[in-house]
Amino acid sequence: MVWEKSGSSYIISEDEEIYTSIMYSTGNFNQSNSDTRAPFNWKWLSQQGRVSPWGLGLYKITNSKVSGKYFYLDTRDNNFVESGINPDVWFYYDSDEGKYRCVVKCNNYIENGSLVRVSDILGFTSKTDKLESFWSNALVLVNNGNNRPKLIWGKYPTSNVILYQIYRDDSGNGIFTLIATVSNTTFTYTDNSVVMGEPGQVINYKVKAFGKEFTNTVSTTVIPYKRGIDSETEINYTLSQNYPNPFNPATIISFSIPENSFVSLKIYDVLGNEVSELVNEIKEKGNYNVSFDASNLSSGIYFYTLKANSYSTTKKMLLAK
Repeated sequence: MVWEKSGSSYIISEDEEIYTSIMYSTGNFNQSNSDTRAPFNWKWLSQQGRVSPWGLGLYKITNSKVSGKYFYLDTRDNNFVESGINPDVWFYYDSDEGKYRCVVKCNNYIENGSLVRVSDILGFTSKTDKLESFWSNALVLVNNGNNRPKLIWGKYPTSNVILYQIYRDDSGNGIFTLIATVSNTTFTYTDNSVVMGEPGQVINYKVKAFGKEFTNTVSTTVIPYKRGIDSETEINYTLSQNYPNPFNPATIISFSIPENSFVSLKIYDVLGNEVSELVNEIKEKGNYNVSFDASNLSSGIYFYTLKANSYSTTKKMLLAK
């Protein structure tokens, strides 16, 4: 999905030229020689000459002379367009290093398959509030280069959120389960517990800005009998520090169990009184995230205790209203 400017807002573009545009260059990269560059510019600027149209979108950047080398460029941000600052950024492929490199407004190499956000390069706080229906079109699923599904989304448009939650539907029947939680400055997640392939079982993903609505749903297929935890990833009994912490009024508690276990996860106040029971059932081997809403509790220190088989541990958290 690509957005183009329309007055003071940005509408989803139906301009085929934006989606099919390509610019070839010749020779080796030279900043001062336009014949060696492939320039693109915003569609609404009506640039003349050898400039291809561009919109606010998520792009896969490749080089026709180099096989298998690419990165993703996220320009879905109305902040740097409205800032009055020239947002030009330049990239080239360094054949000696075998990597792309950012060379204007930045000076760094780019790991293959990674995500580059123009707002990060320019030092701007990402804004998507003027992009039409952004959140319902924000989520994209790509191959991370190792046949693992990589999810890419963007900043929730209208307000700050404390975290993003990743949900997966394992059976393709619309029943989603929370599988991971990331910070409010993280916009990617790679699911290393499944292997993409055809033919296979369809699974779906969607992302939720905590306390807000879901993104669109994206799908992929996974190779039969290769679902589940990555064989290279060992699972132990663990209880992670809640995030965020301090929190108000909600937080996420993550834990892992290496075998089927009867699991108890409870919250206690400083006097040892039980104030909430979050889990009290048999769980299969895996990683889990549980949301705790403390809207009805007073500010202060609380403790959460995980018990699973013979394993037991307790951590402290702070509710700050």
